Amino acid sequence: MKNKNQLPFMYYELINKKLFLLLLIVILFIALKSNAQTVSSPKNIDEVEVVSDELNNKMNIEFSTEKEIYNLLVLITDSLGQTVFLDNRYRFKGDYKHSIDFKNYNKGPYSIKIIGDNEKIIKKVDVK
Repeated sequence: MKNKNQLPFMYYELINKKLFLLLLIVILFIALKSNAQTVSSPKNIDEVEVVSDELNNKMNIEFSTEKEIYNLLVLITDSLGQTVFLDNRYRFKGDYKHSIDFKNYNKGPYSIKIIGDNEKIIKKVDVK
């Protein structure tokens, strides 16, 4: 004999389908909203230059911005994803120039990520 509080299996299946559809709609809404912000935002960071000085084991990163970037992050990671350089600037505007010494780091591929407000630039560099 069934308990009064026990719902038939088909009701659980119906509830699960509705929850799944609701979750799918929420995920699509978030994805579309984030894409809209990225596409509609103006480009704030001008051409990023990465120059490798192999004789001195240094890498120079340069770029500029005319518009103030509320939170600027420059991040360099190695091939294992470990951070080797991190620079965080608050309300940055103007020319960015930084030289990183790679004497104590392994040779190989590195990723340079420059993140500012709604903009993200990734450059790949091979340190020899």
